Amino acid sequence: MGQFKWTDRQIREGRGQGTGEHYLPWIHVRDFSSKGKASRFKSWKSGRTIQCFSDIETAFAYLLEWSDAIVDYYEQFPLLPLEETIELADRLGVRIPVANGEPRVRTTDFVIDFQAEGQLLRRARSIKPAKELSVRAKVLALELERQFWAVRSTDWAIITENEIPWPMAKNIEWVHSARTLDDHEHIATLPLADILPVLRIALDAQDQPLAIACLEVDRKLGLELGTSLFLVRHQLATKAWRIDMHQAIKTQDVLRLHPAESADECLERGVA
Repeated sequence: MGQFKWTDRQIREGRGQGTGEHYLPWIHVRDFSSKGKASRFKSWKSGRTIQCFSDIETAFAYLLEWSDAIVDYYEQFPLLPLEETIELADRLGVRIPVANGEPRVRTTDFVIDFQAEGQLLRRARSIKPAKELSVRAKVLALELERQFWAVRSTDWAIITENEIPWPMAKNIEWVHSARTLDDHEHIATLPLADILPVLRIALDAQDQPLAIACLEVDRKLGLELGTSLFLVRHQLATKAWRIDMHQAIKTQDVLRLHPAESADECLERGVA
């Protein structure tokens, strides 16, 4: 996100501190006007509310949610101590903006903890529109970020809209809120062991658009309209059913599910 005023209030609030559900981003949506669409959603990883300030950030966050390798991630992570970033800025010739005579703290958009070869590793990612990479002041500010993380031996890179697999990100967003049935008691209490096979057979027939197939199952089983479509989202979100996530899901089109796999087959493919 870049910059925000460093205040004693934010430090007292614990911003930029904590892990898991207790992490507080340095900047919250309510604090800062954003370019594009600001959004918030509850994370599968930590159970806390994720704060995003642009469509690119939101898409990237959903991709992190989907990856089984990601343990947790921290958005709007402050580059502290402030004295270190001021020193870097002086060396690079980067102007540190001030507000009321007080320097602003810079942030990295996402700091990510992930598992690789049995190790817990960390990387940092700055999310920027591609057009900003041709602006000298923006590039220098990004170089400051790179050097900050280099000192910490942390892999850092820039992600633009050109690196985002947009159909996949949109698909994850579509299924995301249906992963848990906690807030859907009327569905959680249904005989899902009987309903899901019927729904799966209807979808495997591949002769009707997703919305129509789900509507017919609702009517056939006497379910509240919309139940079957929600269950499709739930099954995809939990990865109980699989599709090519790089192909955009459209309810007016046929949804092509991958053939059902046994647990052993899933393990052999490394997807369980």
